[in-house]
Amino acid sequence: MKLYSISYDIDNNEQDFIVALKNLGDTCNYVKSGWFLRTNEDNDVIYKKLQPFFADGNGHLLVAKVNEDLMSGWLSSNTIDWLMKGTSDDN
Repeated sequence: MKLYSISYDIDNNEQDFIVALKNLGDTCNYVKSGWFLRTNEDNDVIYKKLQPFFADGNGHLLVAKVNEDLMSGWLSSNTIDWLMKGTSDDN
């Protein structure tokens, strides 16, 4: 599975956006508007499924593939566990 970082700033329908994001694969909410997503989908597919929430100029969206071998950072122990195990508690 591939690992992506999804960052966003959304003005409306955030809960619907989060449901759509979670439907794409295994997720971990690591900061307020940032999620990790593990999925077999390609970047373009993820973007096309999430972009409609921003079609009216409603905020910003970034979908970035993450190379797990090149990550550095300071995150919660739950997030580190999720990254290490590749599973989710449905955060």
